[in-house]
Amino acid sequence: MQKRMVVVGVLLLVAFAFGLNQLGRVSSPPLSENHYENVTQETDGTSYIYVDIRGAVNKPGVYKVPDALRVFQLVDLAGGLLGDADLSALNLSKQLHDQAFVFIPFEEMEKNKEELINDSPGLIALSSATKEELITLPNIGPATADSIIRYREEHGPFTSYEDILNVTGIGEATLENIRPFVVP
Repeated sequence: MQKRMVVVGVLLLVAFAFGLNQLGRVSSPPLSENHYENVTQETDGTSYIYVDIRGAVNKPGVYKVPDALRVFQLVDLAGGLLGDADLSALNLSKQLHDQAFVFIPFEEMEKNKEELINDSPGLIALSSATKEELITLPNIGPATADSIIRYREEHGPFTSYEDILNVTGIGEATLENIRPFVVP
């Protein structure tokens, strides 16, 4: 009887210690085995891509979605917007591509961004810069400056640094050269 109580006591102690150990852990959804896979083709002929959504949404994370999905549809999959989401600079109709990153800013972030721009002399805001300001950037000439302005007039303000890669004539190298001197 006494031996049985010792065994039960030890088991309870082990369970208690395990429970304490788990309290400090934050659970996160496991990454799928295919996390590093690019576009996949299902047997029904549908192509899928992986996209990442963060910020002011209810369920941020990486989603496997059909390749023709739009930002507004991804927001719906992510459980919708939080109450303090700021959509003023976001193109909800933009079509997603594999490995896209979508960040939904919070209203407070927009206020802080404007303060940062105003408090950081010398940084050029890609979403509002004039042609004259843009051509002061490394590797940006008059034709590329015109392309940047034309792009933002057609698609709205830049919401991330990577958005500039959608402008004709700008690649990864140019982005890396101008990044220290600009804000989206």
